[in-house]
Amino acid sequence: FTSPPATRCSIRRAAGLPVFFFSLGYRFEFLEFETGSSNEIRTITEMETSFTLKIRRSRIENIDSNKILKNLNKLMLEEKLFCDEDLKLERLAMILNIRTDQLSELINQTYSVNFNTYINDFRIEEAKTYLISKEKRDILSIAFACGFNSKSSFNSEFKKRTNLTPKQFKELYSHS
Repeated sequence: FTSPPATRCSIRRAAGLPVFFFSLGYRFEFLEFETGSSNEIRTITEMETSFTLKIRRSRIENIDSNKILKNLNKLMLEEKLFCDEDLKLERLAMILNIRTDQLSELINQTYSVNFNTYINDFRIEEAKTYLISKEKRDILSIAFACGFNSKSSFNSEFKKRTNLTPKQFKELYSHS
């Protein structure tokens, strides 16, 4: 590895500055970047520092991503696997017959979210359909039916995505 060409940019952090580059299936990570004092600002060309370069191949380049995504969508949309409150990355990866790191990377690259956000998005959409249906259910039973383990996590995730509490959402849309 040779030094990059002179680049002018300021850094204002002592250690642990993560820098990521993505290129053609390779991921480059600067694992450690030490600059001395945390208050000191220097340009990269002036730094007298060492860094470690780690290169790794994509974990999903040797799997049939389209087939796995098709199966994943079937599990989510048809079988509503997200309603299982015990659903974990490990279990879903086992069902799809891939490693957990492969499933995680596939979800991250395809949907630009992590596993928990991916699953909770389905759960919230399911909850919204329950909340506007004519069926009389209390909010706690809806939360549990959609795969949440507690009312507080359900309320928090629901408000994060809709800017409304489940009760406000129900009142607003059930009268429409």
